[in-house]
Amino acid sequence: MLLTEILEKSTKEFSSRPALTMKIGYRTVSLRYADVYRWSVRVARFLEKEGISKGDAVLLIAPSSPYWICIFWGAILRGAILVPLTTQSRADMVKKVITQTQAKLVFAYRGYGESLPQHIRRFDIEFLNELLTDEGAEAEPHGEIRFLCKAKEDDIAEILYTSGTTGDPKGVPLTHKNIASNVATLTETIFKGLPFARSVGKLFQ
Repeated sequence: MLLTEILEKSTKEFSSRPALTMKIGYRTVSLRYADVYRWSVRVARFLEKEGISKGDAVLLIAPSSPYWICIFWGAILRGAILVPLTTQSRADMVKKVITQTQAKLVFAYRGYGESLPQHIRRFDIEFLNELLTDEGAEAEPHGEIRFLCKAKEDDIAEILYTSGTTGDPKGVPLTHKNIASNVATLTETIFKGLPFARSVGKLFQ
């Protein structure tokens, strides 16, 4: 199964339900499943505008947040490969990762003070809404997901890196199939027997 299929089905099944809520600074960001979809489309279009094509790597150095999730899905919709790094990543490690993945763009949180190579474009995740255009804001969650670079189950969706504590960091490529199968197993285990388990199960049928 493709990750984009999970996004499409969950958006249709739970459109008006709350998906993500988090207090960020002095405000609380709350997104429904339909909102997550619309934001993700906007991120995908932003990546296109910035010259990111299918198979290009996009770094993400930030703590968990609704914005983090929308960037993940936006990269998936664009066909890009997301490379998430911990906020403790040192400049030398990040430089090696950029070299290995040939990343062109990085989303980072404002508190990340390590220097980055001059050639890579940096955008602060806290200002994600200001970065995105209104294109995609009207995306219809009940319609077919648009703006896809045709993906296959064996396409790389994400590269996870080791900490590099005992040597150079090593990246582990994860495909759509890898991640989707893990999500399906976890979902079945966590929600088994709950009232809405059947609805959740539809995501993987």
